[in-house]
Amino acid sequence: MGSANSVPAVYDAPARSILALDIILTTVALVGRMASRKMMKATLAADDYLTYIAYSANLGLLVAGLILVSHGAVSIPALSKMSLSEMRFNRSTLNGLAVLYVLSISFIKTSILFLYRRTFTMLTTWFRIAWWFTMTLVMLWTITCFILLGLQATGTLPKGGFSRLGISITGAFNAISDLMILGLPVVMIGRMKLPRKQKIGLIGIFLVGGIGCAVSIIRAILFFINRNHHLNDAYTTYLDIITTATESSAGLMCACLPLCKPVIVRILKHLRLWQGKGDPTGWSTLDESESRSIPFKIERNNRSVQGGDYDVQLLPLKSTGQPAGTIREESPRPWDRDFERQAPGRRPFG
Repeated sequence: MGSANSVPAVYDAPARSILALDIILTTVALVGRMASRKMMKATLAADDYLTYIAYSANLGLLVAGLILVSHGAVSIPALSKMSLSEMRFNRSTLNGLAVLYVLSISFIKTSILFLYRRTFTMLTTWFRIAWWFTMTLVMLWTITCFILLGLQATGTLPKGGFSRLGISITGAFNAISDLMILGLPVVMIGRMKLPRKQKIGLIGIFLVGGIGCAVSIIRAILFFINRNHHLNDAYTTYLDIITTATESSAGLMCACLPLCKPVIVRILKHLRLWQGKGDPTGWSTLDESESRSIPFKIERNNRSVQGGDYDVQLLPLKSTGQPAGTIREESPRPWDRDFERQAPGRRPFG
């Protein structure tokens, strides 16, 4: 499979199928997120805008992959008959795909990190440190990738071991940042006082990103393998396009799925009503579970510490009122102290 005479030596059909599937799935995920936000009448936040930019970059990446496939970049027979101008076009398109990949992954990761920021409290020291460390790692990875791409485009990147080693190291750091982003919500949810089934459900939603993380790890492994094994150009390009598209698309879906709850609930509700089974149970919308989404909140000097259940929908972004069960600590009134000395345990007024 790795030699020039391998069969099959034409990868057009599987490449087109995977890229088309990625376009459909990511579009459905983004539409679901947008519809959910509109249903909940939520104000757009930083993670929303970052996700929209990431979708645009990811879509450009997928289109660039389809262009490469249509120009014979993943076919041995087509490569053998390709003119010099066609090779230059494919090389330029591949460089553009690489730039879009870096942009897409960077915006996806920052979007997920900002989603975590407004989901979990930044007052937790270890979470705040881990969040900033991960954000810094993502930014450094982005800068390093653009430097390597710039050197490669200008022809000043040294050939041989240094080039392959640099690409391998960036791939490894990309996988490490994926693991950190994947682990942050798991640890936070694991520390919450929630029923086991609810914990498993919330963790499962965030672990969708494990698909992108797995692809990222596979990419890093392939980078190291390709340092010592020379695969044919068609198969190498095919692997680059497919792993790049799959990792970016899976990450984008991971950024959208946690916020698609209202749409999913609405669809399940209509399906169950159509089947004559009544209203669905077990996963209510935010409106239906508003009274129990956050059982308690303790406020001290305009700083709030939330505990208990966390609704993964996270809507609305701004507080619209006190949830049921709110406990507000107030300074005792003078007449309360006087009455308490006279009749301990009783309050004169509400």
